[in-house]
Amino acid sequence: MEIQKLRCHVNFAALRFSPEIEELGRRVVQILRRSGPFVVLQIDWSARREVANSTLWSGGCA
Repeated sequence: MEIQKLRCHVNFAALRFSPEIEELGRRVVQILRRSGPFVVLQIDWSARREVANSTLWSGGCA
C-alpha cells in the first residue's frame, strides 16, 4: 500500500499544465468571477479514470 501512496503522490506532483492552458484557465475564472457566483461540476468521473490515473480513490491516496 505504501508504494501506491507514493505513486499517487508522484503522479499528483508531476501534473502540470502548459502555460497556455494555465492562462486560459485564469481567463475563464476571471470571467466567471465577474459574472457572479458560479458552480463547477466535474461530470466525467468514472472508474475508468481511476484506472487511467493508476490511483485507488477508495483508499490508495489520502
